[in-house]
Amino acid sequence: MGINAGQTFWHAIKNEICPLGASVGGGCFIYHGAPYPNFFWIAAPQSAQQSVANTSLTVHEDHAAYVETLIPCGDWFVPTAQELSDVAWPGCAYWVHDNTKYWAGDIAVPGCAQRRCWIQMGTGQISYYTGNNTTYRIRAFRKVSY
Repeated sequence: MGINAGQTFWHAIKNEICPLGASVGGGCFIYHGAPYPNFFWIAAPQSAQQSVANTSLTVHEDHAAYVETLIPCGDWFVPTAQELSDVAWPGCAYWVHDNTKYWAGDIAVPGCAQRRCWIQMGTGQISYYTGNNTTYRIRAFRKVSY
């Protein structure tokens, strides 16, 4: 059971009372530290994860809005490929339970949904897919400053 009361919750994380992997802030506490000092990273729960195709430039925004309807916090987003590599991949033991691909919030070629970036969670490899209508998973996160 996680901490779920305003400042007490963030204070507990900041003072390392709440361990990585704990259920907090509407999801799972997965990371804090460099290269994003003074930020806590929370992965949305697996139940909020979706499998979506790269058919829309706004697939990441649509997913964040979907998670917001499930867990209203006002700050869910899909990280860029670099953020996924820096934060989500090192913390993947706390939120991913297989070796799969996740869409990132950015695209390799602006204006082209078929060039959406993704990360292979088993290896941390960042790449992009050049095909149409390819389905991978997508997960929203929160990045909370302290």
